[in-house]
This record gives sequence, structure tokens and C-alpha cells, in this order.
Amino acid sequence: MMAPLPLLKCDRRLPSHRALLLAAVALLALALASCTPARGSSLSWTERQTIVGGGFDAVACPTAGSCVALVGSVQSRKLNGTTWSASTPVEQVSRSDASSGLTCVRATWCATFDGLGRVLTYDGEHWSRPVQVDTAAAQITGISCATSDFCAIVDADGDAAIYNGVRWSSPTAVVDSSGLVAVSCPSTGVCFAIDVQSDEVFRYAGGKWKLSDDLNLSTPQGGSEPNSLAAISCGSRSFCVALDAFGEAFTYNGKDWSGAHPFDNLKNGSAALSCTRALACVAVDDNNNAVVDDNGAWSAPYHLDAAGTLLVGVSCASLERCVAIDGQSGYFITDAMKN
Repeated sequence: MMAPLPLLKCDRRLPSHRALLLAAVALLALALASCTPARGSSLSWTERQTIVGGGFDAVACPTAGSCVALVGSVQSRKLNGTTWSASTPVEQVSRSDASSGLTCVRATWCATFDGLGRVLTYDGEHWSRPVQVDTAAAQITGISCATSDFCAIVDADGDAAIYNGVRWSSPTAVVDSSGLVAVSCPSTGVCFAIDVQSDEVFRYAGGKWKLSDDLNLSTPQGGSEPNSLAAISCGSRSFCVALDAFGEAFTYNGKDWSGAHPFDNLKNGSAALSCTRALACVAVDDNNNAVVDDNGAWSAPYHLDAAGTLLVGVSCASLERCVAIDGQSGYFITDAMKN
């Protein structure tokens, strides 16, 4: 006859109050952790570092290991890893006419414009002689190159010109634009430009400019000044982010522009933006905040201590490698993401 199975003794004592409290805390931590990704990824930035020889005007980082910056009004410098090169003269012009915009497709090919309507290119060692593309009165406001064979400039009169690798076209009116403030060309033959006096975005494709969308900007409650678009950057022909002057962002998905996303509390200020091909962007503003849009998930603003100056630009080869600059000689580098 089979012996009966032994009875298993179970401890039926109720858990202590301390155990219940610890369990509740653990569940709360798990819940909070599961919510964190919805706010987007933040970035790990260095402390403010400085260079000698004048303040920053613009920066462009075509790769993770290299950047080019306009400094000291009429000079440029290269950043290789964490080391800045000596200054290279850009051109001999007055401070008021000095280059202020910069685009680089690689460390050995960049383009900029001056206040006289001229464009210059950089081969990694020297800047070219300036080429007259627009009139000085029209005021070039933005430049962007997808490759060394395709670039666009826009101006305050609402005109644009295209570079085909050999020569620039004559500036022509962009549909009904009254004044363009920025342009971004994510690939050959495709550009997006924003109008500073309206809420319109224009798209260049097939050799023509057309209205992309009306973003319906609004004046914040209690405000009196009209809103305006301030910056645009496109990681691809189907991914762009545009910023307005009141801390709101709009995202393009290849077909439509989203409604406004309040990414910051900026009011009637300026912002700079850099988007990567990996559907991610970093924006900095003159509240000295950096905000990350990681594929539609926005982080909380992260304050960069710019020692009393204002952030004026940012460029990202990827989210793992961005450089932000202030209006003097300070810069910040990020080289690792943290969630």
C-alpha cells in the first residue's frame, strides 16, 4: 500500500506593514519608470567650455567626430573630436556684413553667406572667393545644402536660389511668400522654407516651390504681438520640425504638419534646431534650455548654464553627438544619451 504523501506546510501569516509599504513603493517606482519614455530621452551635456579668439556665430556638425564653426565675426574653426583648430579667415568684410549662417555636408565641404548677398564655400582648409547670388538689399536669411551639388538660399524678400553643383540660379519668388527666415534641404531636390511674416511652410520638389501647409500660429493668451515661425530642420524628406517664437513645435511626417506641441515656455524669443536622419531633433532657446524630440517623444527642458550669455545655435550629427553654442565663446557637447 502506497504511503500517504506528506502534507506541505504553508505559512499563512499576513505580511507586515513594512512589507506592504515596500511592495507599494516598488510598484510605484515601476509605474513611474514605465511612464518615463513618453517624455523623450534627455542628453548628457558637458559643462560649458570656451575657446579663445572670439564668440561663436554658427556651428555645423556633418559627422560625429567633426564640426565647423564661424567665430570672431570673420573666422572659422574646426572641431575634431574635442580639439579646436586654429582660426581660418573667411573673408574681409565689416562685422555687420560678416557670415552668419553655415551648412556642412562633410568636414571638407561647407557653405556660408554674408550680408552682401554673397555665398562662400569651404574645402576643409580655405574659404573660396565670394560669389554674388543675391542683392545685398534682399538680405539672405538662410542656407542649406543636402550635398555639395545641391543647395538653397532664401532671403527676406521671399525669394530663393538653387545651386546645382556648378552655379547658382537667379533668386525667384517663392509662391506668395513675403519674407523667408530659414531653409532646410534634407535631400537632393527637396527643401523646406518658412515664412517669417506668416504661418506658412513652403516645399521645394520637382524644381518648384509650393505651399506645404499653413500652421495656424496663434498669439498666446494675454499676448499682444503676433506669433511667427523661427526655425526649421529636416532629417529627411518625410521628417521635419519647425519652431515658432513662443516655444511651440510642429512636426512633418511626409504628408501633413502636426498641431502645435508646446516644447518650452519661451515667449517672443528665438530658438535654434537640428534634426538627424534618425527622426530625432535637439532645440535650444534663449532661455538656455535644450529640448530633445526623440521620434515624437519630447523631453523636459534641460537648462545649460551659459554663464550669463544666450544659446544661439546647435548642430547634431546624431543624438549621441551634438554641439550647442552660446553668443560668446562658450560651447557644450553631448556624447551619450541617458533615459
